[in-house]
Amino acid sequence: MFNVHDFEKKRKGTFGKPLYYFETLGSTNSFAEDLAREGASEGTLVLANEQTEGKGRKANSWYSPPDCNLYFSLVLRPDPSRLTYVPFLAGLAVVHAVKNHGLEGDLKWPNDVLINEKKVCGILVQTVSDQTPLAYAILGCGINVNSSFPPELQETATSIAMENGRSVAREPILADFLLEFERRYERIDRMPWSVLCRELESTSSYLRGCEVEVRESGGTVRGITEGLDGFGGLILRTEDGSRVFYAGEIQSCRKK
Repeated sequence: MFNVHDFEKKRKGTFGKPLYYFETLGSTNSFAEDLAREGASEGTLVLANEQTEGKGRKANSWYSPPDCNLYFSLVLRPDPSRLTYVPFLAGLAVVHAVKNHGLEGDLKWPNDVLINEKKVCGILVQTVSDQTPLAYAILGCGINVNSSFPPELQETATSIAMENGRSVAREPILADFLLEFERRYERIDRMPWSVLCRELESTSSYLRGCEVEVRESGGTVRGITEGLDGFGGLILRTEDGSRVFYAGEIQSCRKK
C-alpha cells in the first residue's frame, strides 16, 4: 500500500497538493480532467495504487497492477506557447528521480523513459481548449517501480526494482519527481527552447546521430536523427532529405 502520510512528509514545493489518492481508480487522467474542468488549481495531484483503465499513448492501455508502481496525473495550466515543453520537462524529472537510485534513464522521443533500452516510464499529456486557447493540460505519468511483467511485456518493459535488484519505496520517487518537475516548470517562461534541447540531447541517446526507424500512420521511415525542431518534432535525415515527425514511434535503432 502507498503510504500517503510518508509521501506528504517527503513532498516539497507546492505541486502535489491537493492530493486525491485512490486504492483503485479507472484512470488518474480521467479523474484529473474532471477536477480541472471544475476549476482545480495547478499542481493538483491524482494518484492511484491501481488503475483498471490506465491510459497510454494512441489509446493504448497502460499496465497498472496494484501495490507496486506509480500512476499519477497533474493538473497544469501552462501558457499555450509553452505546452510543447511539458512532456519533455516531465521526462527530465523522471530521469532525475531514477538517478537517485543509481540508474541512468534515457529519454526516447516522444514520451518514454528507458533504462537499458526497456521502458520504465510512459508520459501522456492531454489538453482541453475552452473559450481560451488552452483551458488546462493533464500530465499523466506511469513509473514502473517494483513491477514484474507478463511474458508479452518482458522484452520491452522494466522497473526500478528489476534494474537495481531490490524493492524500492514509491513515496520518495514521487516526491523527487514532483520537486524536480516543479522547479523546471517554474522556469518555463524564461527557458529558451534551445537551452532545453541541449539538456534533452545530453540525456538522450536517440535525439542526434542515431539510426532509427520511425513508424507513423503511413508506414515506416528510416533515417538518422538530427535533434528537435522548435515544436518538439523529431528531425530525421532520410535518403530523400530531412523530415520532421510530430507523431510516431521509434521502432528500432542503432545508437551512436
